[in-house]
Amino acid sequence: MNEASAATGQLSTADCAQMLRLQAEMNERIHPAWREQGYSWFRAIWIECAELVGHTGYQWWRSEQPNQAQLQLEVVDIWHFGLSALMEQRSADELAPWLAQCFAKWTATSDASMDVTQCAEALAAAVLQRQDFDMESFVDLLTAAALSPVALHRRYVGKNVLNRFRQDQGYREGSYHKMWNGLEDNEHLQQIIDQLPVGDEADMGAAFGGFIYAELERRYSALFGDSTQ
Repeated sequence: MNEASAATGQLSTADCAQMLRLQAEMNERIHPAWREQGYSWFRAIWIECAELVGHTGYQWWRSEQPNQAQLQLEVVDIWHFGLSALMEQRSADELAPWLAQCFAKWTATSDASMDVTQCAEALAAAVLQRQDFDMESFVDLLTAAALSPVALHRRYVGKNVLNRFRQDQGYREGSYHKMWNGLEDNEHLQQIIDQLPVGDEADMGAAFGGFIYAELERRYSALFGDSTQ
């Protein structure tokens, strides 16, 4: 898939099924019966929305510039929690085609004039009111953040690998280092993803995630050694 098609392409049911599977696997690492724990996904979502707004340059009382890359990473983080909330109520088999239909709407309604701050606030308001994920508001946020569904998929797969890597390196125990030589691990992740050719990550399978994991491990161990030993 070339850059142009990656910017406008639609996600397949298989792409959506892959993201659902990856999220379920990550949640199971946190708790095998995660669906029954009553986690407040909605709270995590609106807090991520607030963090997103923090990257828009809204603080008029000081000099700052919008950070589009970090803003888009927050959208990906929101999606992790959104997927989790959706899977508490419906099966992956049911959700995958429905999500593909929702993302198809993005290509038909994309409007570059949409304000990303207002869309983030609208999503936060919707999840606070419903205490649940709101897919329509999320698709609007994708549009406003200039993040196509295909780009979301690519970055989601990458962030899922980073989340797995964090857990392997002691994130939950508190021994993980999030700052690597002056940069957050998220920024290292983006550097690694940018090195990879644009393509269908679902078709690339383990090769895409495997390269990202190996490169994260190489960079981390060079600075901190192997904390798994």
